[in-house]
Amino acid sequence: MWSASQRPSGAADSAQLWFTSRVSGPLFLQTIDLDPQGWNLQPTPQQPLPAVFVYSPVRTAPRGLIAVSDALGDLVLLEWGVWSPRPLGLRALWGERLPEELVVASDCSHVAVVARDPDNRLRLRAAALAGDGEPFSFRPESPASGLAVALTADGARLAVATRTAPSVLYMFVRT
Repeated sequence: MWSASQRPSGAADSAQLWFTSRVSGPLFLQTIDLDPQGWNLQPTPQQPLPAVFVYSPVRTAPRGLIAVSDALGDLVLLEWGVWSPRPLGLRALWGERLPEELVVASDCSHVAVVARDPDNRLRLRAAALAGDGEPFSFRPESPASGLAVALTADGARLAVATRTAPSVLYMFVRT
C-alpha cells in the first residue's frame, strides 16, 4: 500500500510518500520525504501502527491515516506524527468479520467498507465520518468475489463495481 500525500506541516510544494509493510504484525509505516530541491529518497525508520492488524485496510486522510482496528473493533484515525488510534465510532459498518476493503472520500467526509455477511456474500456500507445520518447499505443481487468502490468528495455519489464476469457497475446518489 502506498500513497502520496501533502505533508500537514510542510510547505505547499513538499510532499511525502508513505507505505505500509505487511510482512508480520504489527503493521509498520514508513515515509519518504519528497524533497523538491533534490532526490534524497531515503525512507524513515519503520513506525509501528498501534492497534492495527497486519492485514487491515489503511487509507490516507487529510489529518492522518484511517484504518480498521481489530484490537479496538472500530475504524480509527491515526493522526500524522502522533499515531495513537482514535476510534471513530463506526463499528456498526461491518458484521462479524473484519472489512475486506475500506474507501475514504477525498475530503475525508465519508467512508465505505466492504465486508462479508454470515452467508459469505459481500455487503457495502457507507457513512459520514461525522456520524450524522443513517449508514447506506448495499448488497449486490448476485454473489461477487469482490467489490471495487469509489466515493466522491462529500459522499454525494457512490460507485460500486462487482468483480465478476461480466462486471456490473452500480451508481448511487445521496438524496
